[in-house]
Formats: sequence, C-alpha cells, structure tokens
Amino acid sequence: MLVASRIQDTWLEMLRQASQLGEVQVRKLEEGYYAVVLPGVPGAGQNPLTTSPDYQALQSSIPHLDRTRAVYLTSSSDYHLSDIESLRDWAGELATDIETGTRHAFAVVNAETFRRRVETELSSAGWAVEVHGQGLKVSDGRFVEQVNLLLAVVRMVLSRSNMAGTTRWVAQEVRGQFARDAQFFLDFQSRFEKLAPGIIDHYFVAYSEASCVATGRDYWELAGKNAAESEQVFAQAMIELETFLQAPPEDWLPAFLARSCQSSSHEN
Repeated sequence: MLVASRIQDTWLEMLRQASQLGEVQVRKLEEGYYAVVLPGVPGAGQNPLTTSPDYQALQSSIPHLDRTRAVYLTSSSDYHLSDIESLRDWAGELATDIETGTRHAFAVVNAETFRRRVETELSSAGWAVEVHGQGLKVSDGRFVEQVNLLLAVVRMVLSRSNMAGTTRWVAQEVRGQFARDAQFFLDFQSRFEKLAPGIIDHYFVAYSEASCVATGRDYWELAGKNAAESEQVFAQAMIELETFLQAPPEDWLPAFLARSCQSSSHEN
C-alpha cells in the first residue's frame, strides 16, 4: 500500500507542533478520514476513544463520530502487521511523546464511508459484493472471498495511505485471492477427478463413490497466508481429505445418512 505524501506530511506537521494542556488537534485528511493528536497522561497508555476525556471535544469536530473507528499510530503490533513501518520508522524522534503516552495520535475513519468506497471499487471490477457481518463477501461467479474492512482501515492508517489507494489495494488483494483459488482448484480437480470435484460456496467438494454426501475443504483457510504458507496448508488438507475418503463410509458417515444413500442407490 503506497504512502500518500500529503497524509504523511500532515501527521508530521501535527506531531511537530507543541501540544499544550487541553489542546486537541484535528485535521480532515479527506471525507470520512481525520487525523487527531491530543494530550495524554505519561505512562497511562491509550484509552479507547469513547472513554477519552476529549471525546466530547471530538464530537464537535468530527461528524457522525459514533460511526467511526479509531486506529492509533502505535497499534501495528496489536494487529500483527510486521510488514508495515512502525511510527518510529517514519516519524523518528517525533514518535517519542506518542510512545510514552505524553500525547495520543490516532486516525478516525468513518466505517460507512470507507465501506461504500470499497464496495464501489470491487463492483467496478465486475464482482458481486454483499455485506457480510462487519466485512464484505465478494464473488467472481465461481469463487467467494472475504474482505476484512477493519483490517483494511488499520492498514490504510498505519501506511499513511488514502481511501483511493486503499480501495485499489483491496481490489488487488481480492484479485490475487481469486487467482490463488483457481490454481488450487485445478490441483483439487486433478487429485479427485473420479469423485465429481466441484465448488460449493467457499468449499472445494468431492463425492465419494460409496456415499451420496459431499466432502471437501474450506478454501477460506488460506486467507491471510503468504504463498508458501498457503501451499503448505493446502497440501496438508489434501492429504487429510484423501485419507478421509479412503476410509470405509461406515467409519465416518452417520448411520441414518448411510441408510439414506444406500436406499437412493438401490432406487436408481
């Protein structure tokens, strides 16, 4: 995700300004996206935005505050994002007051505005998009993938990126996931070509000759993993599935289903 120079410059300018007791700095980075620096209590850590004594002050500066998410500039370790620069990496000594809690620095992002931007970007790629919990489900007509909107917001803030750059990044990630799904399904097909391999929602499925019940693996298990990890997880899953399908049906198929399948087979 690319750094937006204007956003990074705004953060650096705000961090350079001497913060006096009671002073709250709020800058609008773009629609639905704000940078905030406010006094803190040294050694007290970070308080959730809604319990901050400055919450009321922010309400007058940021519209629809109840629809927003706050992301602290020092929170990369909380989300295990080792691939993103830390505050110290790009802000240098300006990070000291933030790290010690003398000041708090965080972005406030309107979740609805961000979601609409991402939906528009994904829909323009020709994919079907629907809200799924606090994220999105995206389908290319064959495979289905998830978008973790909170994690995308966190990456945007910590990367000092903007919404346009972030939505393009999300679309690129989804496109890569679809390509990965297609490649793994080719492998799945070749392994289980005699078992009517197919796709149901986010599962690769196969039908055992001894059963009328589909068995398979959830390819969402590969989400968030790099190429090497995906290969390892998929390979192990295929070994487990092959072992499972080679076992006698009575070892794993519930009796009532076994009787149903046998009955159906006799009728045919």
